[in-house]
Amino acid sequence: MLWLLLSLILTVALAYHRSGLKTALTAYAALLLAYGVFGHSPGLFGLWLLVYVGIAVPLSVSALREEWLTRPALDAVQRYLLPARPGLRDLQPPSGQPTAEQRLFGDAEVLRHPASAEPPASAEADDDGWAAAVQNLAPRLAAQPDALSPAALAALRQSGLFGLDLPLEFDGLNLHPAERNHVLQAIAALDGGGPAVALLAVTGAATSAVRAHGNDFQQRLFLPRFGSGEKLGTLAHRSPWADDERQSPDRALVRRGLWKGRENLGLELRFEKSAVPMADEFLLSLPLHDPENLLGAESAAGARSAAILVPRDIEGLELLAPSTDDLLLPLVGLRANAVFVPMERLLGTSADAGDGRAQLDTGLIALCRAHAAIASGEAMRALRRAATQSRILAHHRIPTPRPAARDRALSDAALDSYGLDLVQRLLAGSAGELSPALAALAAFLADRLHESVMHQLAPLSPRRGPGDGSRSLSPLLPKPRLEPLLLASFPALQALLSAAGAQPYGLALARFDAALWPLLGALAHHQARSLLLALTNGRLARVPETGMQRHWQRLARYRAALACAADAWILGRNRGPADGAAEASLMEALAATLGLAAALYDASGQSTGRDELPLLDAWCERSCRRIEAGLDDFIFQQPTKRHMAKLRLLLLPAGRLTPMHSDAEAARIVHWLQTPGPMRQRLFCALPNATAPGTVDNLLDRIDIALEAAAPAQRKLHQAIDDGRIEPAFPLDQIAQASKLGIIDGVEVDRLRSAYNLCEDWQHWRDGGVA
Repeated sequence: MLWLLLSLILTVALAYHRSGLKTALTAYAALLLAYGVFGHSPGLFGLWLLVYVGIAVPLSVSALREEWLTRPALDAVQRYLLPARPGLRDLQPPSGQPTAEQRLFGDAEVLRHPASAEPPASAEADDDGWAAAVQNLAPRLAAQPDALSPAALAALRQSGLFGLDLPLEFDGLNLHPAERNHVLQAIAALDGGGPAVALLAVTGAATSAVRAHGNDFQQRLFLPRFGSGEKLGTLAHRSPWADDERQSPDRALVRRGLWKGRENLGLELRFEKSAVPMADEFLLSLPLHDPENLLGAESAAGARSAAILVPRDIEGLELLAPSTDDLLLPLVGLRANAVFVPMERLLGTSADAGDGRAQLDTGLIALCRAHAAIASGEAMRALRRAATQSRILAHHRIPTPRPAARDRALSDAALDSYGLDLVQRLLAGSAGELSPALAALAAFLADRLHESVMHQLAPLSPRRGPGDGSRSLSPLLPKPRLEPLLLASFPALQALLSAAGAQPYGLALARFDAALWPLLGALAHHQARSLLLALTNGRLARVPETGMQRHWQRLARYRAALACAADAWILGRNRGPADGAAEASLMEALAATLGLAAALYDASGQSTGRDELPLLDAWCERSCRRIEAGLDDFIFQQPTKRHMAKLRLLLLPAGRLTPMHSDAEAARIVHWLQTPGPMRQRLFCALPNATAPGTVDNLLDRIDIALEAAAPAQRKLHQAIDDGRIEPAFPLDQIAQASKLGIIDGVEVDRLRSAYNLCEDWQHWRDGGVA
């Protein structure tokens, strides 16, 4: 029993430290030698020696290993795994540099802090300019909240907000990504800001792609017009064949043709796109075909796709019927059959042909980042209105049914709104290394959190006016895909599957043999690490020595569990009816892990004060519960009981450990929302400091000021009622009684009446009136 225990400990230790093949064989040889010297059974020693030689020799001799181990494994992967997942055949070998996904979900024990989300100090950035522009927009947006009025559109163009992150040479505002996100948050938080901020988001995505990949001529031609709002550009990336692009007839054929009466080298386009925001220029990516090698041998060799700017008024482009969905922007379909455009319309130069998908991804990443900022602003706006209503009820001591349930709903919404802001700040700080898969996951998380905020506030909030709701951008966002995200997070898996798809077979065999042992070592490492960290709740992991050390340990534990779940998902052959549900559960767990990482990154930076740590801790607890729920659902969706039992042991051996936050914690968060101070300011940080008169936001500002000024007098009033000196009555009658008895003076009477009148204006707006 002792030797069996020693062998088990050695196996776990080798797997945990991801030992190489030679190290593992040497360690087992030493253990076997020790048993031969100190053991009591020469026969058993001889048996184990034969087993060791039978395993060690084939593993050490490359010819035997390839024939007995590598070739059957490669055949199994090519026969069962690659046909079930066609996208795996196009994988590229992983680069040597760690990706953002690896740092968030991969194997590194200590996460590197991303680039700072704080904007750099720059004399060229004009903070006052954009702040004034946002405030000037407020009354024009509120005048027609269900659509972008001509006056608001004209004001938007005059403000220069279409060029938020364009350089000054293109008449832009030259804002840092963090500042750009703050502008979008502020506009989204305005009354009726939904249509305006949606337009800025979709046009900004196309502008980002042209700025990053356009040649000098295209930048000089398009960027000043995009920045001024004279021309609007949007992305056209949705296709009716999104689920199976191999069936799509879309293509861009390189040929010579007539353009404005002259023969030019250009592209013949055939495509059909859906859910495209109406604009003057459409940026899309199409498969590139160059049968005559007109672009040259180097470009044609690696050509896969091309990003092309297509004008709306070009002959042959058909605009299909607008979408009937309840969206803030009109969406149309596009169809083209043999439409010819010159090469000047190819984004970049002919040498860039083949990178169209990556060029379009630049715009999609910008769209995902903008979506997170917009969702954060709208959530804060809805939260502030619900908090104002709760504060009014507390001010007048109006009894409400189930106050504990109301506090919990309001606190849950506050936590999710706070988490949304953390996520968008993380995205702003990761601008240079954000991948399409990670951006799509962040947009997915933003959608989930925004939906949760609105669901929690539905019984508490006033009516949602026209033009509200960041979900108007949801049909335009890239669909999050699980496999690219997992493969970018775990390079051993990516290297193995890339090798399996190589051609010819001899090359695939050599590459597969080189990648197989690192993968087996990674699989064993993931299992041992997940089990040990789960049993110790992450205490074995090396984490930063901070006040959030407990949550860093939990993050290490969950990352190890996600690595095990990724192995089971990618390498699993038994696909069943629950496959889609398992994918959704794992996606939820990954998204919640991103939210937890965003909080810890924020805590390790300079932007988190000591007073904010309790709020940060509450959000981390909420993220941990969601991660455990996602992993639990993933285990439940496994095709067989054997798989379920194995994953249960490796991922959650002690069950779900994170409890729900208590009613006392919920009441504390509600107190933060109602009490002026740094915590309330942090929860509503996206809202402008001053709002235009006549808007609902301005009414909220005035109510906050009035309630704060009237608070001492209101406490005197409540004390008099409790003492029996004043009878409960209509609020204005109570004020009159208190004044008559000398409980409050004339100034306090005016403050109480002012607060009451403003609260009545708020109630009138809630009931469908005008503020």
